Amino acid sequence: MLLIARTDSEAGKLISSTVDMTDHEFIKGVTTPAPKSLAQVVQEAEAAGKSGKEIDQIETAWMASHELVTFNEGELELS
Repeated sequence: MLLIARTDSEAGKLISSTVDMTDHEFIKGVTTPAPKSLAQVVQEAEAAGKSGKEIDQIETAWMASHELVTFNEGELELS
């Protein structure tokens, strides 16, 4: 797995709020309710001893039912 994130150059921390409007194009999430986040679903699958292929299928199914949108796109959808 490769995680790429933009950080605050002064503090070197991951984006942790939506306060800075210039970050909005980099913040992605879902606008449809989900009982569990993708991270929770994957963590539970790993804890249950699922194989990499099974976890990929679980992730693909979750992504298919929860469209990722940017912060700005989500704001438009919800307004």
